[in-house]
Amino acid sequence: MKTLFNSSFYSNILAQEFVTNVLQWYDGLLLPVIVVNDHLNILNLNSSAESFLKLNNVALELTSTLQIETEAFNSSLKNLIQLNDSFRLSGKLLPQKNEYFQGDFVFYPVLNSSSWLVFIETNIVPTQPETVLLETLLLNTKDVIIITSSRFEVINFNTRAAEFYGFDIHSIDGQNDGLCWLDPNQKYEFLQHTLPKLVNGIYQNITTINSKSGQVYKANLRITPIKHEHSLAYFIIQLEIIRNISTEQLISASQKRYFDFIKHTQALICTHDIHGKILSVNPASLKALGYDHERELVDKSLSILFDNKDLGAFQQYIANIKQNGEASGVMRVVGRSRNIMYWVYKNYLVKEEGISYVVGSAQDISDRILVEKELKKAKILAENALKTREQFLANVSHELRTPLHGVLGVNNLLKETINTDLQKKYTRMIDKSAESLLFLVNDILDIAKMEAGQFTIESISFDLFHTIDKALQPLIIKIREKKLDFELLKNVSSEIRLIGDPHRLTQIITNLVNNAIKFTSEGIIRVKITLNFEDNCYKLNFAVQDSGIGITDDLLSTIFEAYTQADDSHGRLYGGTGLGLSIVKKLVEAQNGTISVSSELNKGSLFSFQLNYKKAQEFLYKKEDVKHPSLAHFKDLRILIVEDNLVNQMIAKHLLDKCYAKYDLAESGDKAISFALNNVYDVILMDIQLPDMSGEEITYMIRNCDQLEKAQVPIIAITANAMKGDSAKYLKSGMNGYLSKPYSAIDLYNQIALALNIPVDGH
Repeated sequence: MKTLFNSSFYSNILAQEFVTNVLQWYDGLLLPVIVVNDHLNILNLNSSAESFLKLNNVALELTSTLQIETEAFNSSLKNLIQLNDSFRLSGKLLPQKNEYFQGDFVFYPVLNSSSWLVFIETNIVPTQPETVLLETLLLNTKDVIIITSSRFEVINFNTRAAEFYGFDIHSIDGQNDGLCWLDPNQKYEFLQHTLPKLVNGIYQNITTINSKSGQVYKANLRITPIKHEHSLAYFIIQLEIIRNISTEQLISASQKRYFDFIKHTQALICTHDIHGKILSVNPASLKALGYDHERELVDKSLSILFDNKDLGAFQQYIANIKQNGEASGVMRVVGRSRNIMYWVYKNYLVKEEGISYVVGSAQDISDRILVEKELKKAKILAENALKTREQFLANVSHELRTPLHGVLGVNNLLKETINTDLQKKYTRMIDKSAESLLFLVNDILDIAKMEAGQFTIESISFDLFHTIDKALQPLIIKIREKKLDFELLKNVSSEIRLIGDPHRLTQIITNLVNNAIKFTSEGIIRVKITLNFEDNCYKLNFAVQDSGIGITDDLLSTIFEAYTQADDSHGRLYGGTGLGLSIVKKLVEAQNGTISVSSELNKGSLFSFQLNYKKAQEFLYKKEDVKHPSLAHFKDLRILIVEDNLVNQMIAKHLLDKCYAKYDLAESGDKAISFALNNVYDVILMDIQLPDMSGEEITYMIRNCDQLEKAQVPIIAITANAMKGDSAKYLKSGMNGYLSKPYSAIDLYNQIALALNIPVDGH
């Protein structure tokens, strides 16, 4: 066999790394090994040297290390250092004072350093080559040692490696595989992923290796890259072969791991044949089903886990397995106590030589299904509650608006008959009370619509100056009546037309100023309005300041919440529901604006909001510029009034009398249909809620009559319902217009004019 570690190979490749490996991995060898510098001070030593020289490596110090005593030895050493080769000298070592050891020492230079690897020989054979000791050291170990090139071609190896892997001792250079310890399937992974990391470090791991006999072992594998200038080699040591693993043992271990997994997993696992006969069931499945032993289910049909009404699903499952080789989904499973469970599964058909079976795995999702069912129930209940609330609000709207329409309508009739100032004062008081009540009704309906998500913001052209002025005029009158001072600061021009919702802007202003009036008994109310053009849009800043009772700091954070007032006593003293400010906040935020408040108790409050508007183009519809029709066009019109309420009948008749129209009155659905089919009318004013049928039902019957002229008569819905979608619903049922109560004379005339295409050329 070729010399394992000759000096030329060592000096060219191994360098310092080999020294480290020798000391680190061969501490247990009997041959003492030390490392000395060129002054012959000990730098390091292995365990055998520690024991032999009675030195402690941990406590080793240069000032107290061993020395070569003879001058001849020192002289010879200095002459031979320059040869860069190994040599042997005899001499004495002084590990401690008054103690020495006499023997032979083999020196190996450590490349590119002033250090020497020294083997202490106890038996001297002068005729042996100097490399025999090192070779003996490495060849006698039971560990496998291989040295390879950078391409993992075997350069050298020891006897144990030759025996273990069957290396050819006559063909060392590149003829043996340095990765023979790897399974062929693992070599690509090692070269692609492990090797790049190995170049800059040491690889050490408990590794499964394969011997030439085919046996499998576990060994502590260490690979050290050895670099010198442009050369690279690998020093491979397989230490401590842990155990021999036969193929049968590997199979047995694998089977054990498989059965342990099946036994302890929480997944529901079973196997059955192609017809559904159960072959095995794991403990998790038994527990879920309520069975104690596997034998209670094995050899029985899987159908016993299905309810009778689900047997069709079982048959479909078996058909899917046979046809597609797999099946997945959610199945209803019946436990031993007849409890229903829901399992989500994915099963596969396995075909082996002479046998086919199905491997099934599932997960119990009964809790999730139960939650989903409860959510569906909750959703249905919520939807029903929403419908109930909508119906309730519609009824409230109808029941409140109907008498309000009567109060306002009759009061308007009364105004036309009075002569004294006192009577005029009384009618104004009626108007004021009715309007306050209508304002409250609108607030309640608005907040309900907002909470139900039925709230909309219009986007139309409007004159900002006109809208603000129109909103403030009645409020200024109320301020004067309360004998408060009023100051208006604004830079708004009457030339500016914007895109937005003027009605909602009016609603915000009205609520804020009314709130200031309500809580101010003396002093001033100041309104400041500024409009600036920034970032391609107009920014409206509106502020209302009062000198009223103010709000405490701890209540400022809740002032915009629905049904909340600053103090319970305020509701008794000042009135109100606490909805106004909540509506204002929602209206502002619905238009992407902001609102804020600051206040000081007994000194007043300041409410301000900011809204952004785009500039309107001239061709956009100008809602507030719509003119009213001339009443001359209404003369001799034939109109059918469908209304069951006596007060509302009187109001409608009076308004039609003023424009000299002719009319008939139907108090019920039957009479309305009879009048409509036996007479010719220009328009029908249709109440929605009648004692015997709805206005929609009456409209349907008129629209579907055989007489085309009568079937196409314009029909205007007149109703106290004012919920979102009401107008669209009535138009979809075949009506031509929509008017909500309470309505004014102008509102009625405009709707009739719109339905009959009457021109709006006057007031």
